[in-house]
Amino acid sequence: MNATPVFLPTSIEQNAIWIAACIRKMEHEGHATFWPRAEAEAARTRQTADIHAQTLMAQGDKVNSWMMGANRADKGARVLIYFGGANFYYDALDQSAAAGFPELEFR
Repeated sequence: MNATPVFLPTSIEQNAIWIAACIRKMEHEGHATFWPRAEAEAARTRQTADIHAQTLMAQGDKVNSWMMGANRADKGARVLIYFGGANFYYDALDQSAAAGFPELEFR
């Protein structure tokens, strides 16, 4: 039986592109900081947890995996990685930047 290995997607470049676009917006509009909007953070957390629950990785909290943030006594185990597919993650980053980062509150 041949098994195809499954790797976590490399997203550093896409994250850097999103961050650079966010910094450009901040510089252009004179913002010094930004904060995630609570409702956007909650929605993304729910979506990520729902997708994660459909994978075997959902068993990771039972072994106190650092990938689940179990090493943080102040937070407890939770989903830290998006398992919905790199293409959907990258699309979400692009849509966020194109819409002016609606999930963020700039100050």
